[in-house]
Order: sequence, then C-alpha cells, then structure tokens
Amino acid sequence: MISKTVRRMLAVSLAAVMAVGAMAGCGSKDEGTTPDPTKAPDKVDEGNKTDDTKEPEAEATATPTPVPENPFKDVVEGQYYYDPVLWAVENKVTSGLNATTFGVGNACTREQIVTFLWNFAGQPEAAQTECAFTDVNPAHYYYKAMLWAVENKITSGLNAATFGTGNACTREQIVTFLYRYNGLDK
Repeated sequence: MISKTVRRMLAVSLAAVMAVGAMAGCGSKDEGTTPDPTKAPDKVDEGNKTDDTKEPEAEATATPTPVPENPFKDVVEGQYYYDPVLWAVENKVTSGLNATTFGVGNACTREQIVTFLWNFAGQPEAAQTECAFTDVNPAHYYYKAMLWAVENKITSGLNAATFGTGNACTREQIVTFLYRYNGLDK
C-alpha cells in the first residue's frame, strides 16, 4: 500500500504530465514546483543526527541513476515537462500517442485522464463489469479504467447516462479527479 504522502507526491507529478496536453497554453507552467518522484523528500532533522544515523556518503565509483531514453520527437530536453513525461512512460502511466510522438500540446480526453490514473494505481480490477453510460464501448482501451474510476467515485460521468467519451478533460475536471483519487473528498 502506498502512503498518502507518496500518493500525493506522485499525483502532483502525474498532474504535471497531464498538464502537458490538457493544459497547454492555459496559463503558467509552474516550472520547478513539481517534486521529483524519484527522490526521497528531504525530511531529515540535521540537528538530531548522530554518527550512526548519517546516510553513507556515495562512493566515487557509484553508478549514477540512468536517465530513461526519450523516444519522443516532440518531448524536448530542458522543457518543464521533460522529466515528468519520461517518468510517466517509465512507470507505465502512459505510452504516448505512438512510438515517437507523446502529444505535447494536445488536449487530453476524459478517458485518457482516467486511464492515466488507473495505470498509476496499478490497473486494479473493478468489481463491476458493466456501466450505464451509453457513450462507452466495452471494447475500447479505457473501459476498465472508466469502471474503476466510477467504482472509486473519482468520476460519475457528465450525467447518469454519459461519461463524456471524446470530450476534452477540463482543468477543473482533472483537479477534481486528483482530489477524489487522493481521498480528499471524504
């Protein structure tokens, strides 16, 4: 089970990845405010450290953490989204639009966002296997993700009969999904 702190930290990183497409051109990019999910938070009280609690110093021969290879022509090193995109691909949150295109600047659909969250959660199976939404096809890639998101009250659709398949996921919908995913609505 992932702790709430780690879930929140990773959700912030996931939000940064989703922002690349869903929030492109919509205000500040908030560069530098997304925590690096590959590093532990700095919460050590230096004043209370003793010699036996100090972390070992890295050896000169230590191997640096390899940077994942960037397969995408549209993901440019140095951009605010570069590391979050590679993190999301490495952690199987998303795989991009195809082998060489992530989709920088593209808006995300509602089904893409719930699939990102479902992938991030480890693709858990929902207890339910059918839904009431008339715009959702059980053969589509996002079906299980949508079932999981509804079951976990992350979304209830646009109304009782419509999920909103193909609709862009708005900024307020994304933050609501993240808020509910983190259990903050309880």
